[in-house]
Amino acid sequence: MQVSTAGKNLSTSWSAAFITRLHRYKSLFLRRWWIPVLTICLGLFVEAFLIYQTAPSYQSTSKMMMAGKMNIAQGAVYSEDSVNFFGTQSS
Repeated sequence: MQVSTAGKNLSTSWSAAFITRLHRYKSLFLRRWWIPVLTICLGLFVEAFLIYQTAPSYQSTSKMMMAGKMNIAQGAVYSEDSVNFFGTQSS
């Protein structure tokens, strides 16, 4: 019986130490909550500033053709539907 009692005391002592340590960390966090919050905010502000300052990695330029008709050298003529011309060009 003494073996099981010693095992139970060891288990109880381990859980009591864990709970005590957990309570200590909780108490420390409640006293110094502003340090993690300030650190996270500072990191977010620095990263936002760095993103704002970097040049764009890709820039696209385009030119819209206003004529909806092309004359091809073989004599065929291409004509686009002028009703939906701007709708197809803007997407």
